[in-house]
Amino acid sequence: MGTVWVAHNRVLDVDVGIKLIELHGDEGADLAQRLLDEARAAARLGHEGIVRVTDFGVTRLGDPFLAMELLEGEDLADLLAREGWLQGRFAVRLLLPIVGALAAAHDKGIVHRDVKPENIFLAKEGADVKPKLLDFGIARTLYGVPRTTSEGVVMGTPDYMSPEQARGEETDASSDVWSTCVVLYELVAGACPFSGANPLELLRAIAGNEPVSFEQRAIDEPDLYRIIERGLQKQSKERWNGMRALGEVLALYLTERGVAEDVSGTSLRYVWLSGLMPPLAHPANEAMGGGEARSATTAAEAPPPAPSGPDLEALAAVNAGGDPVEQLERAERRRTAAWIVAVALLVAASTLGILIGTGIVVF
Repeated sequence: MGTVWVAHNRVLDVDVGIKLIELHGDEGADLAQRLLDEARAAARLGHEGIVRVTDFGVTRLGDPFLAMELLEGEDLADLLAREGWLQGRFAVRLLLPIVGALAAAHDKGIVHRDVKPENIFLAKEGADVKPKLLDFGIARTLYGVPRTTSEGVVMGTPDYMSPEQARGEETDASSDVWSTCVVLYELVAGACPFSGANPLELLRAIAGNEPVSFEQRAIDEPDLYRIIERGLQKQSKERWNGMRALGEVLALYLTERGVAEDVSGTSLRYVWLSGLMPPLAHPANEAMGGGEARSATTAAEAPPPAPSGPDLEALAAVNAGGDPVEQLERAERRRTAAWIVAVALLVAASTLGILIGTGIVVF
């Protein structure tokens, strides 16, 4: 659809990325409108997990362009091509910032509709990795703004399309839930959950077939697969009820394994969970999946035992008790009060013992 260039902003003296669309024939007006929609959608969101758009304009030849922050790093597709597959914990840590970005987009009525590894960029900021969501070019605004695509037009990348997208039907935020779960599946399995000899067969498989389970692929991640499996339900109402619900159960999956932060260093408790959970051990360094066999994980790499079969939905419901930060503060105050009472009782008991031992107090 176009090219991306490195450019220099002479006024601000910084390098930026320029996304340029060359117009051809009748499709030009539609592409220009879609680029403008992308600029507006990204500018409205202003989320750290979404690439920042700084300007929109038209060249002297009449071609539209979009200026955005220039990122250094690689996209998720490049990482996957190099590594083959990733450990479940590391894959979830990579995706949680994107889940948060999509939740923010959905809160403002914007559905991405093309979530895929190529549109997830792992930006390097010093020693840190900051996942960024790219390309809102086929995003749809749920309310207030007319769509630029017609009913029955299939938009998106086939491997990551929801069944309703594959049929060219109406789409909403649940389509992004589906696509995100496909990406997570691919990161852990090294392949997508549906396949076909050609795009038409692939779309038929997405609409009618069950995904290949982790067990069939000899992947020992039953808890993670249950999360993904619900996100891949054919009926949108049977999937996770929005990106926040998906983010909560993924955060719980990590905390059950001693992980406290996503890959960007953001606290899972602060963003996703309440303060009612027990203290966590310091997270161990996560390793990407490499060339070794999955059964050869060392004791140092192996996650601590997970609780016996917790109901993920019931655990996620704990966040419904109010703002997670407020709950965390209340829990901390309760712990502090309990600690003060315990110390006071201990001091009183010790003092009484001394008085009895010296004969000052006699019973």
